[in-house]
Amino acid sequence: MDVFSSRNMRRYWPFLVMALLFGETFTETPAAIAITLGLATSFWLVAVINLGGFSTLNGICVAALGVSEMLIPRVAKILYLQSADSRLVNPILYYDVLLVSCFLLYVISFFFRPTFERNTTENKWIFTEDELKIFTWFGFFWMLFSEAILTSNLVSESSQLAGIITYASTFQYFGFCCAIAYRIRKTNGDSNVNVLILFYGVFLTMAGVFGFWKEAMLTPSVLYILISIIHRFRWRKIHVLFFASFVMMYVGLISPAAKLGHNWVAANYGLNPTAAVKELFSDLVENPMFLVEKAYTLDEQGINSEVEGDYYGHGQNFLVRITTVGVADRLLNYVEKNQFFGTRPMLDAISIVPRSFKGEARFDLGNYLARKISIIGPDNFNTGIAFSFFSTAYAVDGWISLLILSCSLIPLFFWINNKYVGPMKNNLVAVAILKLAIPTFMGNSAEYVIFYATRIIPFQLLLIYAVRKILSLMRPAELKDLSSKESISQ
Repeated sequence: MDVFSSRNMRRYWPFLVMALLFGETFTETPAAIAITLGLATSFWLVAVINLGGFSTLNGICVAALGVSEMLIPRVAKILYLQSADSRLVNPILYYDVLLVSCFLLYVISFFFRPTFERNTTENKWIFTEDELKIFTWFGFFWMLFSEAILTSNLVSESSQLAGIITYASTFQYFGFCCAIAYRIRKTNGDSNVNVLILFYGVFLTMAGVFGFWKEAMLTPSVLYILISIIHRFRWRKIHVLFFASFVMMYVGLISPAAKLGHNWVAANYGLNPTAAVKELFSDLVENPMFLVEKAYTLDEQGINSEVEGDYYGHGQNFLVRITTVGVADRLLNYVEKNQFFGTRPMLDAISIVPRSFKGEARFDLGNYLARKISIIGPDNFNTGIAFSFFSTAYAVDGWISLLILSCSLIPLFFWINNKYVGPMKNNLVAVAILKLAIPTFMGNSAEYVIFYATRIIPFQLLLIYAVRKILSLMRPAELKDLSSKESISQ
């Protein structure tokens, strides 16, 4: 997997840009938009290289942003033989915002190049095997029993306690990452799976499938691949074949289940999640292909009925649901024709004092914006919509807000990761934050960066510090020896 190193990315990115430009020409994309996309892709790729590629959390987050905003959408449209501007409400504005955003990322990235040799946190968070095992089983326990804990009488009667405990939900993914990292370390890079990891990953994925939540569906497989890349797993042809088959299963089977969405499930199975899953499961037992058949039926209806702003024109397929292009386009078009939203909803959303401590309902800027532009119903306060950082930054007050928020929040995000996270390999904090940082930067509104800085980082640091402190009191000599060995191995 050396292809993911900064050196090789620098070598091959011009070929990727040229290939995409050929696709633009083949699908008769207007020259202005093709050039805009080519420049945006170039700025994005150089920013990823400057930030250290997959060796840093900043590099991974910016890579994820470009994959979602440019690479996957562009390749998908080429496969559908559609030009880049087709089926978009306001393609010129969308691609102009994308170009300016990528240029700002490009400029900012020069100030946050990784300097591992001078990074004092590099050895501070190197994990030991004992720590990996403890966090693995902690996350595994939380995965199995979190629902029972959150629905218990003690927790359900206190909205503050329930809100605080939900912050621990990310540790089921943290434990999954630790299990993979432990396996790779124990086998010196020869294996990244065992029975525990397989069960762990399947359980997390199926929870996303039955919860009809695309992020939860995709997260385990994305984390599995990223942890394997970061910790130098030795990829073989059989592994590539396995993951290719896995991706095809996602596209052909799991995706049709997810695209039915929350509204369809609620309409057909009611609003009680537990009862809905039980009834749905009984239908699947009778006909395992039930969801797939239903999804393809809805696809045909989507193809035959054109909806303004429908990104691909092929219904809610897999590739639509893992990008934010369609909803970002509609948001930008809405604010251009009507009025900007101003800072009030964002200031309310980024309050440093969490609403869970006050016992108040969580403010969801994505839900608020989706209701405003009629992507979801006016009475739907539950469905969350990801608009991407740059579209929400522009929606505040146009180009000026895009410039100010990009040049303030993105450097803050990068600085925090450089100071408190450090390089990815053998780093407890980096592994703990990985699941949260990627969607924070690529698939959520701009205010979520503040959420990351004020709540996620401190909470993760506190738990890791507490476990390490307990371990050091129990076996200080052994842990000191293990830490010194890991420092030498770096």
